[in-house]
Amino acid sequence: MATVTDRIFVVVVDAADGVATENDGGSKACDSFHTIAQRGCSGFLAIPSTWMYLDAGIGFNALGHRAQPHGCGKHLEELLDVARNGGHAAFPYPTLPLTFLSSSSDSCALVRAAGVTQVHEIDAKNEAAAADLFEQQLSDPSNAKHLIMLHVNNVPQPGGWIDLLADRLLKAHSHQSFLFAVVQAAARPHQPVANAPHPLRPRQSVEKLYGKYLTEDPIMEPCPRLLYSFFQHDRTRQDEVQRFDERDIDDNGAYGTMHARVFMKEMAFRLGHAPKSDVCCKASLGETTLAPSFKGYLIIQRDPHHIIWNDGRVSYTSPRLRPSPDPIWVPADECGSSGQAKRCSDPAPKRSIDSTATASAHLIKTFAFAHGHEDDHEAMYHEVGEREPMLGGGPALHGGNVDKQPNGSVRSMRLETPAPKCNDMAFAIVFIVHVLVIAVFAFWKGVPTLAHQMNNPGSGTGPQPDTKAYNKIFGLSAGLMVIGLVLSGLWMKLLMAYAESMIRIALWLNAGMLLVFAVITFVANPIAACIFLLFAAINVCYIYAVQNRIGFASANLKTACAAVSQYSGVFVAALGLMVLQFVWLLFWAVSAIGVYQLFRESDPTCNMDNPNRPHQLCGGPGAGVAFFFMLISVYWGQQVIQNVLTCTTAGVVASWWYHPSPQSVTLGSLRRSFTTSFGSICFGSLLVAILNALSTIAHILREKAREDDNAVLACVACLAECIINCLRDMLEYINQWAYVYVGIYGYDFKTSGKAVMGLFTNRGWTAVINDDLTSSALGFGALGVGCVTACIGLLIAKFAPKAWFVVLGSQNGAFLVMGIFGFIAGVSMALVLSSVIVTSLHTVFVCFAEDPIAFSRNHPVEYESLVGGWRQFHNDALISAYGTAV
Repeated sequence: MATVTDRIFVVVVDAADGVATENDGGSKACDSFHTIAQRGCSGFLAIPSTWMYLDAGIGFNALGHRAQPHGCGKHLEELLDVARNGGHAAFPYPTLPLTFLSSSSDSCALVRAAGVTQVHEIDAKNEAAAADLFEQQLSDPSNAKHLIMLHVNNVPQPGGWIDLLADRLLKAHSHQSFLFAVVQAAARPHQPVANAPHPLRPRQSVEKLYGKYLTEDPIMEPCPRLLYSFFQHDRTRQDEVQRFDERDIDDNGAYGTMHARVFMKEMAFRLGHAPKSDVCCKASLGETTLAPSFKGYLIIQRDPHHIIWNDGRVSYTSPRLRPSPDPIWVPADECGSSGQAKRCSDPAPKRSIDSTATASAHLIKTFAFAHGHEDDHEAMYHEVGEREPMLGGGPALHGGNVDKQPNGSVRSMRLETPAPKCNDMAFAIVFIVHVLVIAVFAFWKGVPTLAHQMNNPGSGTGPQPDTKAYNKIFGLSAGLMVIGLVLSGLWMKLLMAYAESMIRIALWLNAGMLLVFAVITFVANPIAACIFLLFAAINVCYIYAVQNRIGFASANLKTACAAVSQYSGVFVAALGLMVLQFVWLLFWAVSAIGVYQLFRESDPTCNMDNPNRPHQLCGGPGAGVAFFFMLISVYWGQQVIQNVLTCTTAGVVASWWYHPSPQSVTLGSLRRSFTTSFGSICFGSLLVAILNALSTIAHILREKAREDDNAVLACVACLAECIINCLRDMLEYINQWAYVYVGIYGYDFKTSGKAVMGLFTNRGWTAVINDDLTSSALGFGALGVGCVTACIGLLIAKFAPKAWFVVLGSQNGAFLVMGIFGFIAGVSMALVLSSVIVTSLHTVFVCFAEDPIAFSRNHPVEYESLVGGWRQFHNDALISAYGTAV
């Protein structure tokens, strides 16, 4: 049996005269109670006066004691979920180890009658003896996996033995295997809400019917309630409550209001003695006559406690039985009689319950007969994990393949993979046509123009005498690129092993660089030095402010690296696409020469050799339009290649997430990126390319206006450039998430963008996805790799034969070229790997929001690391989405 905690300590303040209140309705409490509320999570437990509701809103009392005015023992009954009928009380968790201590003899009698054996009456006046008894029970090794409940009939005084004991336990048991809870009567009653609350603080079952919030005519009447707080280290969400106070919990309590029965169910679940899921409904003990006008069907199963009627069906669920995938509907008047169990039809035909129908007064074992179980515990208790939290995540809002799990469970929000087809095909066709046009200009005008320039007698003919030297330079450059690639791989390994340290180093390096700049510029420009010092101080403050976020960032980064490290093919694909991008730039450059030559030939007035020529392109306005489209072309090609890598990486990481050991992942994902998803890639890339082209035009106009001393045009161009860049950044932000969905599922571009944003909105993570520090580590990592590669280039220039660098003119020229190229080679190789990691990081966010259970099943070690990081900083968002289920 899976457990969430090893031991639970609960203090129940069940004052007979209600709750001691302050003048403004706040609750008095011990200091230790405030500590639990501050460190843990709080809410309310409603105690409705009736258990039974009719479809028409007519309520009646099936259990006589429920309608009594609340007083001594009333709250305890609700917390223990004790069902009474004819003087008989039954505790619904017979295997749950419970030690009950109380100063009330009536309460002890009630608990003993319910079947609890370890019941101790304490002398409230003898505090020392009471404390000794409690500590004896707590320290007893036989009480492991135990719930210890201390019940008192008066509000404990601050500094009393209960306060001191709780404080000591909080200090001694600050690990995740120990849970503390405190429950106390509230001054104000529960008031039903008519609308669903904020998604980060959803209300519970007391406000729900069939898993939906009651927006009209809520059937829950105002009723007494209890305020509660509980804390379990690294297992409980932490809300904004600072004091165990009714007002504070009303304003900031994250658990809202639940039925009091849910409390004991949660405690039993955490100790592994009850499944968390809603389970099969069951019939009521005792004879209950239904309202004359009521008709419906009855679902019959064993171990009855209570019955609730809604829309003619039983809806109360027991924590003791395992779920029934196919409930058996049987006529209420044909399923057994007093003192015996009769097997009903399997399943029985549905019949209306007539006005005189009564429920059986004894156990009806239809469930046992139907499933072949009589009374074995394995049938009653199934293995459970933290799949069904107190605070449920809710269903997917954007559709998709939502697992059919009981209400309140962690629901997979994976979308259904569509049938393979070419999405956004029109954009793929336009891109291919555009490439063909570029090829036409390249081979028609570009290549002949270059050949003419090379064969021009003025530039010399025949092989150059320095050909071997050039070959040496090219060979050394290729070697530096290989070195940069190796260093980038080592950097990724360091990120996986020491992600948190690498992030800290990157943050401090940023502040250190600003400090170095301040020192360097101090002599030449003290004002600039002061500005650098100010920014350095701001960076230091920022570093201290984000200390608690570093664990979150490192956990995500390690998971992203682990996802791609198993597939070297994705890095090979990244290098291949980088080469393709370089080839595209060369190809486009040749085509651009051809386009320019075409307009030059068509304009006889154009003389580029004239130093006094006007600042305009040859060919007039037509050339300007061509220049703009050529800009779109070069940016479009670059964006398409980059986004092909994004979609390929997303597909690889998603396969790793959902399938333990997939085969041929990289090739399959790359094939989809160049086929069925290629149109979607071209679509989003075109939008960014247009904005990039407009930004370049605005920048050129701004520079030209500055040269011409045209301040008005310069300001307008600067403003236009700023607006365009903001729009581009927004679009790139959307694209980086949309292409994750394109790579995972193969949806079209617009559907992917809506789906991923809808996913994060539904989980409440729209702010979380921006809260990441990994970019600093990746950026400084690329800078570090570039610096090391540059140093290696300088060493080569220092110790290699001088004949290799003769074409560079001098030793200083060799140092300059090898240093600069080494830096560029190292940074470019690191950025290629960084782009893969960034896409992997985004895919991890998406997959974790969709289906964390699949990740825990396929990669348990990485799962624990990732969830641990989330709990350090975004525990509230994590449990808002999944409760304690992750």
